[in-house]
Amino acid sequence: HDAEAYRKLVSSQLKGLALKVVVNRDYASGKSGSVKFVVSQVDKRSQGVIVLAADSPRPSAVLQRLVDCHAEGQSPITIPSHKGKQGHPPAFTRSLYGEIATISEEHRGLREVIERDPTRVREVEYDTPLVLININSPEDYQRASDLMGSVSAIPKSLSR
Repeated sequence: HDAEAYRKLVSSQLKGLALKVVVNRDYASGKSGSVKFVVSQVDKRSQGVIVLAADSPRPSAVLQRLVDCHAEGQSPITIPSHKGKQGHPPAFTRSLYGEIATISEEHRGLREVIERDPTRVREVEYDTPLVLININSPEDYQRASDLMGSVSAIPKSLSR
């Protein structure tokens, strides 16, 4: 929905990444349908994918740390966490694209891939609760805005 407005917001500031914007014209099929479509469009040379939902915005410092940790190759799934609670967005290696292609809303979408084998998940602890934010209400938006307002503190808080 409203793809052109979102396209203008996509940042290419993450180091070492070639970003490609794809538009799922069948967005009404739901989140799982959109994720499956996007993964099917990923360049064959890619090593992985980060699934960042529109309701879970993240500053580039958060994403850069996730990219760097995932690139270390310790696990096929890398998830940011805060105080032991898993956040967003998850990163997946190419080896999991086949599993991602089978997700459905009925089976919890990407969560089913993540929960299938906990030994293949690396949680990266962040000091900021920004990794837990989902914007689903005006209150969520205000909390996210307040946290994002302290962006200058983010690089320090990510130094773990």
